[in-house]
Amino acid sequence: MASYNRADTINSLAMAMGVKPVLDYKKNKYNTATGTIYCNGTQYSPELLSQAIAYFETMRSKARSSLAANSEMIVAYCEVAVSALKELQDKRVEEMGNTK
Repeated sequence: MASYNRADTINSLAMAMGVKPVLDYKKNKYNTATGTIYCNGTQYSPELLSQAIAYFETMRSKARSSLAANSEMIVAYCEVAVSALKELQDKRVEEMGNTK
């Protein structure tokens, strides 16, 4: 399995979406026991993460069937978001001892 730097992935996604990258990684963490993300003082529940995945999957689907000039880029952004969020969920499953 390919290794990746989680912080770099998150910052790349932030920059692609026009958001200032997160520079202080220590303020951000993922609680594997509860599935909650803490980022810049904000808490994101596992339910919200699942809803975000569903949203980006829907947007990716719509972009794939779109004729808009930027649809390929939107598909790529959505794939990055879905992959990053699913990777967090997969890490939680692995750390709890429930491997796929």
